[in-house]
Amino acid sequence: MVNITQHIDETTGKRILMRNWFLEAIREGRFKPGQSIPTRYELAKTFNCSRATADFTIKTLIDEQILSASRGKGTFVRDTSGTQKTNTIALINGNPLFSWSHEIEMAFIEAIGRKRTINRFTSEDIIQPSEWEKCKSNETVVFVMPHAEHASYLHELRRRKITHLVLYRDPPESSFVNIDQAASARLMVKKLREKGCKKLAWVGITESRYKSPEERYAGYLEGLLLENLPFIQEWSGLSSTNTIESKLHQIFTKENHPDAVVAGQINLGPLIKAIYNAGLTPGKDIIIGSLDEVKDDVYPFPLLSVNSFTEETGRKAAEIILNNIDSAKSNALRCYLNPEIKEVIP
Repeated sequence: MVNITQHIDETTGKRILMRNWFLEAIREGRFKPGQSIPTRYELAKTFNCSRATADFTIKTLIDEQILSASRGKGTFVRDTSGTQKTNTIALINGNPLFSWSHEIEMAFIEAIGRKRTINRFTSEDIIQPSEWEKCKSNETVVFVMPHAEHASYLHELRRRKITHLVLYRDPPESSFVNIDQAASARLMVKKLREKGCKKLAWVGITESRYKSPEERYAGYLEGLLLENLPFIQEWSGLSSTNTIESKLHQIFTKENHPDAVVAGQINLGPLIKAIYNAGLTPGKDIIIGSLDEVKDDVYPFPLLSVNSFTEETGRKAAEIILNNIDSAKSNALRCYLNPEIKEVIP
């Protein structure tokens, strides 16, 4: 007996897959305006589906004005480029419910004020072709903490030479505003050395959409060299979420423990627990240096942390757009914010 529900799910899945393939190919320029698309037969063969599924997907894209059909000639990619608005900004927040991206967005909007009109979009909005077209019609497009899946959108903005700015990420082909992650780790090592720490350990994980953990770790290693501090292999290296517990056990079960730990991309809870389990006291026997901001009064002991740069990122982006937007038009603007280290008071 045929499972009708499964058949419907498979058919719908193929339609979504084919539709997304077309949209990404158009954004990346593999299909250009006016170019003919593959035949229904070729699409059915490529996606291992029926011609009816291919026909339905193409009809949907025609209805959405992504494709156009000409009787006797074929189906083509529609030219959707239109007149750009002036003095308008499309603001796309990759994750509006995440505190950092929310802080960046609010600081940016406040700094822009009434000098520009801001049209806000979410990641879910721009999946719809009509919303993405509205987004591109703005004079400037600003992405707040985009994810890896937004790469094709950035690619199209670059290809169409639409002025855009990426915040709190540093994609190599786009203009961006971001914190200098390597410099923050170098500065943390320097501050710990000034406090008399001589045996440093690194604890951090690699799970990230972007390369900030690797940049931080590279800055940490540079800091050890600059401060003439020893590199201890057992206390170094990037971990995964699955191996971080064993890494902490390795660092804190020996008598020769570090006098400071630089924490990059890690929840401090397991680290603090490991220190206490080793019979040591945070802030006294071991100083923690967090490369993510820690607020005062959170922990009952002092530690060091990097100052928050979320709001400054938003304000700096607004300053660039209002006063120096030409620097971002060539996609060559590389704006790194210099980090600061603060003492967190219990």
